[in-house]
Amino acid sequence: MSTIVEDALRRLRKGDDVNYNIFLEGSIFFVCEFDPYFSLVKHNPAEIERAVEENWNRVKEQARLAGREVFNGERVGVKNWNFEPSPQYRSERYTIDLSLPLVKSDYAHYKFGEQTRRFPGVYELGVVGATVSSDGGLVFGVREGTGTDDGKVSLIPAGGVELNYVDKEFTDKTHWKRRTVSSEDSRCGIRASLFEELKEETGISCDETSKISTVNFADNLYFNLAITYLIRTDLTSDQIRERYDGLEKREYEKGLTLVPLRIEDLARFVLEAEAIEAHSASVLDTLLSVPNLI
Repeated sequence: MSTIVEDALRRLRKGDDVNYNIFLEGSIFFVCEFDPYFSLVKHNPAEIERAVEENWNRVKEQARLAGREVFNGERVGVKNWNFEPSPQYRSERYTIDLSLPLVKSDYAHYKFGEQTRRFPGVYELGVVGATVSSDGGLVFGVREGTGTDDGKVSLIPAGGVELNYVDKEFTDKTHWKRRTVSSEDSRCGIRASLFEELKEETGISCDETSKISTVNFADNLYFNLAITYLIRTDLTSDQIRERYDGLEKREYEKGLTLVPLRIEDLARFVLEAEAIEAHSASVLDTLLSVPNLI
């Protein structure tokens, strides 16, 4: 391993906001225990709900002042996440079964937990895409006005798994039963949420992707678990920039940066970036540590 790659890995591992960085081979298989009788929104004391509402009003006002809109959509949460035994930032190969008890949540409760640490037992389930152009460019952007990730370099796309993409057999008490399901199963809503974020943030549709594979599964201290996918597209770097520039709503004011998907180039990018979002750092760690992924 070259010195520049070692330096880049040291920088990525210096942060303390990622607990686990698990390199995955193939799908995640987890026990789907979506409890239709539990909702984070309905099971909190009145004073907590008032605090959530007050915080959400502040979030909306901050977004309004920044010229953006935020919506309180229903999200999928994970209750009592406790994966063991991986020390902080240990990147290894795993084929694992994860027991993820899922609960109904929403964006307002997630933002409250992120900012106050009041819901330590509930995480948001998210998706991250490491999107690669047909000529080998890995897509990054700098998020603005997003709270904890404001001003940080991030992989694109990224977002929460939305409840409306989860099949009713998991969420409706008249259909529900405990079952094991792969993260690739369309009924659990993970890939649908990924493709929706990809379309929304870049303009790229799922029909313009050629290969999708899991990269890692990581959690950070902001109550967020994320599955990351390597997304290879049929579009060149220039076509992706043009597609993004044509979007009516663009989330990245400084535009997109495409970095060659080569070990040395990624290492230089890591060392030159001002700040890197936690999940993106974990994915870069995996890409630099497991060269055969690239």
